[in-house]
Amino acid sequence: MLCKLSRSPHPSVRRIAREDRSRHDPWSVTSAASRLLTRHLFVKDRDAYLMDLRARLRGGNGPAACGAVLIAKRLAILGQVETELIALASSTDPELVRAASIAVRVLGSMTDAKSRGAVVRCLEHADPRVRANAVEAVGRWRNDPHSHPRLMEFKLDSHHRIRANAIAALLDGPAGPYDGDAAGSLMVMLNDDSAHARAAAAWVAERIARRGAIAAHAGLVHQLEGIASADPDPRVRWRAARGERAARAWSSRDPGRRAHLSRGARRGAGPEQEAAR
Repeated sequence: MLCKLSRSPHPSVRRIAREDRSRHDPWSVTSAASRLLTRHLFVKDRDAYLMDLRARLRGGNGPAACGAVLIAKRLAILGQVETELIALASSTDPELVRAASIAVRVLGSMTDAKSRGAVVRCLEHADPRVRANAVEAVGRWRNDPHSHPRLMEFKLDSHHRIRANAIAALLDGPAGPYDGDAAGSLMVMLNDDSAHARAAAAWVAERIARRGAIAAHAGLVHQLEGIASADPDPRVRWRAARGERAARAWSSRDPGRRAHLSRGARRGAGPEQEAAR
């Protein structure tokens, strides 16, 4: 009956059918009712639930594996399915690439050597989505003497997501900001011929602007202002405008930073000048 209702031409009926179905499905990560059922089953029979969860992580079904990773994270049992997560992260099966990228992200939040070793190996994964998440994970690690050299390598990667994640970590990572070199790389990326690369760079600029890390690079803020009004791609203009507004809002809290940005705007500092500082 629920299957029939879920195909109803009326949106409200389809919504009610989905909600009712989720009350009986412990694997729907988007439903509050399903999450409640998941926790109930986990508490009721922990061993049986873990067996089912591991089977979904190993089962070769992409959507099921994605949901299983997120459920393991929500239940705070990543350590108990670590072996399955590591195997999933290393998979090159096209059906499992999205699940592999999510697995890398959660492995990066773990602190043991086994998980971190798996993340480092994923820096060489065949799929750029997995590599990008591995770079992001490495960029979040604290007190790791090997993180900086790895990030410096990937800030020149040919794939825009990998390059953007490396630059973001170098500018605003746990031990950063490191130096102006990453800011120069970001400014060059903002002028890339590829709209995807420019959009990724504008995303980085917005991210670091919201955290205040952009205020030290007046030329970058000035460049964002120009991109927000002149870039041919509307996605890039939108993202750049958000970053420029965030930078101005942050600087308004600090008169010294505001004066620094104003001087940068008057100089019209470009990528070459900023990178050379």
